[in-house]
Amino acid sequence: DYITLAVGGGCDQIDNVNVAAEAAMGADPFYDYPLGLLGFELPCSSAQITVFYHSQNGLVGREYRKYGPFIPTSLFSLQFYTLPEVSFGTSNGVTTATFSLSDGVLGDDNTATGATDGKIIDPGGPARSALEPLPAAPIPTLQPWGITLLGLFLAGALARFSRRRRT
Repeated sequence: DYITLAVGGGCDQIDNVNVAAEAAMGADPFYDYPLGLLGFELPCSSAQITVFYHSQNGLVGREYRKYGPFIPTSLFSLQFYTLPEVSFGTSNGVTTATFSLSDGVLGDDNTATGATDGKIIDPGGPARSALEPLPAAPIPTLQPWGITLLGLFLAGALARFSRRRRT
């Protein structure tokens, strides 16, 4: 599994790309991040971001969540939150998440300092509610030939057991 990050909208540079576990930011009690949190910095005032999640079969029922200031310019609002207006889809058979970020507003991680500094900092990723049940595992079954073979084995074992009891 790997991730591709594409940036557009007048922004042509990506710095400090990393993928971290949720625990690196602190625990989100209501969501799990099975793909980790993608962090990056953009030296731009706004950008259109598309994240390609290769080897994933869709992100149905997921939300794109971020860690940072929920209330811009407030150091006391650092938390996990759902980024609004994220579009999940596919491109050439690869699952994608597409969204826009702007400097100094919700979604920019360095707004807690009150800075509109021409830089966007982003840690975030697709999350699944920790309260929803995991997908059901398929129940193993036998093919018709396997059922026949099992029946023959059980019949043979029963015949052998019956002979032993008579003697």
